[in-house]
Amino acid sequence: MAEILIADDEEDILELLTFALEKKGHNISTVTDGGIVIDELKKKKYELVIMDIMMPNLDGFNIALNLSKDEELRNIPVIMISALKPAKDLFEKFSQVKGFFTKPFETDLLVLKVDEILN
Repeated sequence: MAEILIADDEEDILELLTFALEKKGHNISTVTDGGIVIDELKKKKYELVIMDIMMPNLDGFNIALNLSKDEELRNIPVIMISALKPAKDLFEKFSQVKGFFTKPFETDLLVLKVDEILN
């Protein structure tokens, strides 16, 4: 199925999403540091990124900003996850952000969104 990168500094979120998405047949890579997301995306061809906003070294907003400016990476769809519901408005200007989920989120709904984006 799809190559998906999940970036979040909370191990339980990484485990939960990895389990749910691998069960659907996806190949999952994870990172816990926002500072390495761009490098990881340049190393391997990913079809989707799921990322938290608040991460060490580089936050999700700045990652999305960098992605939008990068010719090579700007078309990779992104799903944002955050404990900060008001942050959703910050991401409306990024065309690659295809979904926003507030923690705690329904895993099944996020998986459905992943299916919708990839199909």
